[in-house]
Amino acid sequence: MKRLLLIIALTLLWATSAFSYEIQVIGNITLTDKISGISTSQLPNLSTSQLSGIAAAISSETNTLYLIDTNSNAITKKISLDIIPSDVAIDAKRNAVIVSSSEGVLQYIDLETGSVIKTVSVKRHSDQTNGHSELDSESTNIHSIAINPQNDLLYIGNSNSLMALDLNTENIIKEASISNPVIDMDIDSNLGYLALVLSPGIVHLYNSETLEPITEINTGKNPSAVAVNPSTHIAVLTNNLDNSISNISLQEKALLD
Repeated sequence: MKRLLLIIALTLLWATSAFSYEIQVIGNITLTDKISGISTSQLPNLSTSQLSGIAAAISSETNTLYLIDTNSNAITKKISLDIIPSDVAIDAKRNAVIVSSSEGVLQYIDLETGSVIKTVSVKRHSDQTNGHSELDSESTNIHSIAINPQNDLLYIGNSNSLMALDLNTENIIKEASISNPVIDMDIDSNLGYLALVLSPGIVHLYNSETLEPITEINTGKNPSAVAVNPSTHIAVLTNNLDNSISNISLQEKALLD
């Protein structure tokens, strides 16, 4: 979920040697709002039998959701939200966009019509028996979300924990305590790694099945956002310190030059 200002830059990342990668801007989409979160995906096009690229972007300042065709770089829908969005993720299986709010709400938006499908309040679990979570009445705040399409889980990061929510039952099935608030996160569903940017700007890798920490990587540049390419296993970071971009090899668990 890259967080950019005013312009969404669509980028292309490919390998030029064993550990050398190039990032190239392939298109700019100018928006009037400050963008606070973005998610991209590919969906089947029934008329052409090919995949179509789509992006969903949110503005927490204007409570707006943008749907964008990344093949043409055109804004297809501008949707007013009745929540203050904190992050966004595309659920290709359900043909929906999931928008989170810091108040602990998930709102499902239909990709075709732009209408609200449902609104779900996320509750913390107080106990777990026989694999089922017992939920208490306290809603959790939500800083960042990421979907694993392989196991139908939505990962939720907040100020003091990392949670996994089953998208079929809408129950929290796992929760792990973390030391610092989640700024942003994304997932490599093929490796089973969650890449978390935790305050004050350290990248932590977690196992997506167990929610156990694997390692941490300090870029020294105060990263604010992360986007993962599960095909190349590269995590791209945007850095606040010098307005630069860093690349991490998730397979090597190390920064790339």
